[in-house]
Amino acid sequence: MSQTITRSEVLAAQKGWADALLKISADYKTGGYSKAKATATDVILAAYNYQYSPVAFKPTLTSAPQTFRPTFEGALSYFVGGNPAYPNDKGFALESPTGAQWISYGIENNVIQLDGDLAISMGNISLTDAAGKKTVVDKTFGWDKSSDGTMRLNLHHSSEAQLNQASLPAEDLRQVASNSSYSVKLTDVLSAQTGWCEALIKISADYKSGGFSKAKATAENVIDQAYNYQFGPVAFKPTLTSAPQTFRPAFDGALSYFVGGNSEYPNDKGFALESPTGAPWSSFKVENKVVQLDGDSALSMGNIYLTDAAGATTVVDKTWGWNKSSDGTMRLNLHHSSGVVKPESHPLSPSGAPLYRFLDRADGSHLFTNNVKEIDAITGARFSYEGIGFNTPNNGTQALYRFYNSSRDAHFYTASEAEKNALVAPSSGYAFEGTVGNVLASGSVVATSAPVYRLFNASSGKHLFTIDQLERSNLLASSTGWASEGVGFYV
Repeated sequence: MSQTITRSEVLAAQKGWADALLKISADYKTGGYSKAKATATDVILAAYNYQYSPVAFKPTLTSAPQTFRPTFEGALSYFVGGNPAYPNDKGFALESPTGAQWISYGIENNVIQLDGDLAISMGNISLTDAAGKKTVVDKTFGWDKSSDGTMRLNLHHSSEAQLNQASLPAEDLRQVASNSSYSVKLTDVLSAQTGWCEALIKISADYKSGGFSKAKATAENVIDQAYNYQFGPVAFKPTLTSAPQTFRPAFDGALSYFVGGNSEYPNDKGFALESPTGAPWSSFKVENKVVQLDGDSALSMGNIYLTDAAGATTVVDKTWGWNKSSDGTMRLNLHHSSGVVKPESHPLSPSGAPLYRFLDRADGSHLFTNNVKEIDAITGARFSYEGIGFNTPNNGTQALYRFYNSSRDAHFYTASEAEKNALVAPSSGYAFEGTVGNVLASGSVVATSAPVYRLFNASSGKHLFTIDQLERSNLLASSTGWASEGVGFYV
């Protein structure tokens, strides 16, 4: 079966997702929580890519520190609630905010992009409950099609729609010429993120030093270089926009959002010109929760912290998607930003760092690293990137130590000082490779802390560490020799 995704398959997948949401709600009404949870479990396993990798999922009604749901456990909790590790989840799929059953929906697409075995859609989904109340969200979906023809979501970013009851513009369809030889590396993504933020600060600096005309010229150049508009519509939902101009699939709409001054977009104030306080943007921090690489395409999801010259910080939830061209240029074909969050209502500070996970194809073992030079050195034929293994916590004070056993060709990780001291001994067979970040000390672990599970395979002598309960359960249920060693540490 062809792995190429068609427009009709995208529309069918959107309909399938919405139908499944209604079924969860109906099962909750007729069979209670247990029936709804069982249905939601089946739906998520069938519709999302959690069995294979972390998913870039930012639900509509979530907040820090649990805004993003890269694991199955977090997704299930969002849909049906009932998990004490996610105390704010009420179960969006169970019933509407009025307490009534979801009964119908409407889908309006603004942009659909087709890229071989990948596809993206951006637009509105409206959900109506039995009381007649309608809820509308701005939604981006991304799919990956497997060799058996199954489409699964690897991206889902929802934000509350700002509406004035106007309909969306007509759908723009874009077909992308895929070329896997233009392979995107993790460092390409990190560099592109930094470049976007630096460009925003430059636009602001040029506005302060040279006025609107200078800032506009800089912004035009930035958009030309950073976005894919010269090749087709871009799936762009900026932070501070509302219907009927929520989405900006064309260059003029993007330029207006960044600098304003266009009478066709009367609500645009020029986000890049200055911060909400009126001060120039001066610094930034990127905090990734998910980074996916797929040939000449890549996705990232997380928080961007933008600080102005007055010291005020603005936080936005942001998803970026890129295509890499034949000249090596990374250009954005997707940009979905949710509403601005004030720092005082955002408990995360711009600190902490992801540990990226790599698979050693030679023997199936895994390596975690946050070292950019090491990432560049190992990415290739032997090691394949698997995404962010887990994020180190902002308040982590316990070092996570890395060791290497040459006879087993395997890495090992521990936050135990006693275990670390034993392994440092020459007779252990392990070489100490230093620290790879900080995790939670025992006194800092709380109910909402995430365990990183530790498994051991006696036949290979290798360990595996995972934050994903689904991966852990699948390995323990398999016949491949994995046994649980409990929780390795908490993040």
